[in-house]
Amino acid sequence: MELFNDNKNNLEKKSSPTFISKDMEVTGNFKGGGAMQVDGTLHGNISVDSVVISKNGKVTGNIVAINTLILGKVEGDITVSKKLDVESTGYIHGNIILSRLVIAEGAKIIGSIKENEDINF
Repeated sequence: MELFNDNKNNLEKKSSPTFISKDMEVTGNFKGGGAMQVDGTLHGNISVDSVVISKNGKVTGNIVAINTLILGKVEGDITVSKKLDVESTGYIHGNIILSRLVIAEGAKIIGSIKENEDINF
């Protein structure tokens, strides 16, 4: 998973990424090191190093991560210590706390955005 180049070496030293495929619907929380990609539906919270919510992915729950890329839909709060990247197909309905934000034209965010440079995980 090379979507977060500045975290690439850390990810390679940890376990394989957790992957929820587009045909899966999962209920439960995920916590640990490493990366996670959601192509399907997750009802639960995520607390990992890096998260990718793909274009078809949907998360109903909170996300806590170092880096997060949103191409799909998130209904919940997001806390990111380094970078949140919301692509044009991304949709977030929830409050966001972060250090760095990149929003593509067409992305939708409903909620508050708060910068906090003191976040460390």
